[in-house]
Amino acid sequence: MLILDLPMTILAQAPKLWYNGRMATRQSDCHPDRKHYAHGLCQPCYQRSPDQRSRRRAAGRAYKQSPRGQTVYLERVYGITFDDKTRMLKEQNYQCKLCDTHIGGVGTNIAYVDHDHITSRVRGMLCNTCNTSLGRMEQPGWMGKAQAYLSEYKREWTG
Repeated sequence: MLILDLPMTILAQAPKLWYNGRMATRQSDCHPDRKHYAHGLCQPCYQRSPDQRSRRRAAGRAYKQSPRGQTVYLERVYGITFDDKTRMLKEQNYQCKLCDTHIGGVGTNIAYVDHDHITSRVRGMLCNTCNTSLGRMEQPGWMGKAQAYLSEYKREWTG
């Protein structure tokens, strides 16, 4: 029996179909020329929908914060495991290696892995302020510019 042989009442109740050369597929509500993917949308529209984006972001954040996600990231970027990071924090007594701020505990500052950008060797765990400052200081010429900037304003204040 062909689809065209069905009574019109049955055809009206069936989902909209389009023929892609091999078989009839449900048609999306957003773009009638595209195949249905989910919730009446084609795949590009569904993936761009705010609800789907927020779900993907939330899933990504949850994975990155999980011990498994952190282990994968730490191994890929720094060559250490989550257990190595925890051991380093314990050795540092959960304090930043430069300013002694409490880091890495529940409800405290996040512990950042400090590493040499040339050799990729891990040096220790730092707070965000120290890690960012140290990263700037390692850039060629930054310290000279910073000192010149501060001395320029120091003259204005004392002058």
